[in-house]
Amino acid sequence: MDQSNGLNSNPDLDGDGDDDIMYSCVLSNVDMVFQGLANNFTGTEKLFIFTTDHGGSAGGYDTIENLWNYEELTDAHFAELLAAIPAAEKICTLEPCFSGGFLDNIVGEPGPIVASSACRYDEYSWAMPPDYVYDTYVFHWTAAMKGEDAYGVPVNADVNQDGIITLDEAYQYAVDHDQDDESPQYGEYPEGTGSYLSLKVTSDPPAQPTKPVGPTLGIWNIEYTYTSSTTEPDNEQIYYQFNWGDGSNSGWLGPYQSGQTGSGSHIWTVLGTYNVTVKAKDTWGATSSKSESLVVTITDNTPPNIPEVTGPAEGKPGKPYLFNMVTSDAQDQNIYYFIDWGDNTTTDWLGPYVSGTEIHITHTWTTEGTYSVKVKAKDIMDSESDWGTLSIVMPVEYRFSFSIFLQHLWEKYPNLFPLLQHLLGY
Repeated sequence: MDQSNGLNSNPDLDGDGDDDIMYSCVLSNVDMVFQGLANNFTGTEKLFIFTTDHGGSAGGYDTIENLWNYEELTDAHFAELLAAIPAAEKICTLEPCFSGGFLDNIVGEPGPIVASSACRYDEYSWAMPPDYVYDTYVFHWTAAMKGEDAYGVPVNADVNQDGIITLDEAYQYAVDHDQDDESPQYGEYPEGTGSYLSLKVTSDPPAQPTKPVGPTLGIWNIEYTYTSSTTEPDNEQIYYQFNWGDGSNSGWLGPYQSGQTGSGSHIWTVLGTYNVTVKAKDTWGATSSKSESLVVTITDNTPPNIPEVTGPAEGKPGKPYLFNMVTSDAQDQNIYYFIDWGDNTTTDWLGPYVSGTEIHITHTWTTEGTYSVKVKAKDIMDSESDWGTLSIVMPVEYRFSFSIFLQHLWEKYPNLFPLLQHLLGY
């Protein structure tokens, strides 16, 4: 909870549906995030760090920023974390009291870096009267960057009218409009860096990624993989981020080459329907628009019902016979059938067929005997039913022979039928 009333602020700061606040502000999380940046940055990125809320003095130029649970981030530790990140450009804007004490630790080689603070190392920073909703320095600094203040009033800090608000222009605008009892501070390395660095991303963003490809029907607690691709106009490497529609995302995955397909995997633990989207960014942080949504339904899938099998109960070897099979699926998924004819022959999985549709298959037995026809079904998620069965008998074919009949009759009554002897040649 980050509010005195015991509630949390909305983590979606810009209202785009993606949470912008991901971790509680304790030192272990700060270290983890900075370590992740250090591991994943390639040295071509622009890094912007903005801090707000409370700070304090540890004596002289040694200052701190207050975190949750009464934890502290010292200026020296912050400098170590920042130095480990191989970004091409580093920008820091610091609002807390005594935050000017951070600049002597972070502004220096190798650069380029520009940092500003709302006050000196030995000063408090102040909020704006009369309502004290916004901190004064960063209110004007962010207004300069955006081109309008938090109330929608237009702001023009572009001194040279080149269409880009550089960091020195934003700082000067904030200083000129800051009327509170604080002394904003500014540092840059190398000298003159603030005259060309800005928050503007100068790289063209990747094109809108393709609609994610992957299963649209899944079972909870099972992992599924989705793919998407896009291109980058400057042929720069690309990172993909999949949004799973359940409040979580994949993080930035990559890098991939322009045009190369990216993939992400996810496990849903709650039944429901989710809109899966993906966006891409290049190595400069230029972000694409969001892809079209792929609707994914997560269910506690059940197999199809046991198939009903109908057909003849008796037949003759060598003759084909028609059998009918039908079943349905509770989730109304398409169905496949597998048939064991009982004579050491089977079909492959046949289908898919619409749930509830009767199918018709013929089979021929070559020898006499009694056979058990067994049929099972599976849905598109490979959940299999039990067997449905039907028996069929292939009897010995009887053929009448008159000569054999007479032979049997004579053998039984040899003295009564002299004519039979003549006919049979005895």
